[in-house]
Amino acid sequence: MIIDHKNRPEKWYTELARIIGILQVKGRLKPEEARCLLDIIDLVIIQQDLELFHILEEFTEHESVPETYEIDEIIKATLVATNLKQPESIKQLKAVVQELVRERTRIQNKQREDENEYLV
Repeated sequence: MIIDHKNRPEKWYTELARIIGILQVKGRLKPEEARCLLDIIDLVIIQQDLELFHILEEFTEHESVPETYEIDEIIKATLVATNLKQPESIKQLKAVVQELVRERTRIQNKQREDENEYLV
């Protein structure tokens, strides 16, 4: 889906919510995952929580590797389990996810370095 930045954020939210609803009906998302995604797009698009946006952007920047699957699952479980309607919960979520993303990035960078050394 391409988001035209000239559109209002409400249109983005509506389109993303529609897609999430379709995925849930098709069984590709669990109800708690759909709720979490709706809460996230509310925070990022409507409330414009740029800090959360950047943390999640960093999380999705690189594809998972087997060495980081466990961290990825912890991040996903943390997102789903957090009450994103409570400011204190959001603050704690950001700190936890940011630290996990840093560790994930460290592992991925180390793996890339090891692969490059092997190729030399």
